[in-house]
Amino acid sequence: MPDDCAQDAPKPSGSLLDEVRSVAVQLIEEQKNRAAEVVHVLADALRQTGDTMGERDDKLVAHYANRAAEGVEHLSQAVRTKTLSGLAEDTAEFARRQPKLFVVSAAAVGFLLGQLIHGGGKDGGAAEGPRKPADLIVGRDI
Repeated sequence: MPDDCAQDAPKPSGSLLDEVRSVAVQLIEEQKNRAAEVVHVLADALRQTGDTMGERDDKLVAHYANRAAEGVEHLSQAVRTKTLSGLAEDTAEFARRQPKLFVVSAAAVGFLLGQLIHGGGKDGGAAEGPRKPADLIVGRDI
């Protein structure tokens, strides 16, 4: 009898697997686009920091903030246009070539994203909500 049940159970069809694969690819693309947007916001924050530092006559910090913004914007474009496997290969290659910079960059991005997502007020940001990206980098306390 148990063998009969196994034989009567529906077999996964190719179309069902294709549909699941299609939904998974669509979800991954949506997440990639969200990640690219977050990285783009970070680039804008760096640009704003560069502008603020330039207005304060701190040309060196302004220069480095603007260069960092260019690099982060390049990353945003790569996230938008590359496949997931291409991004993974690029990340692994960067980690192999520049392991110290990779670790520092990952920690900085993680910190900034955490501040953006959870807020950065003294009470954990619950009352104030998320801070503006430029406030995080310039160090304004809102």
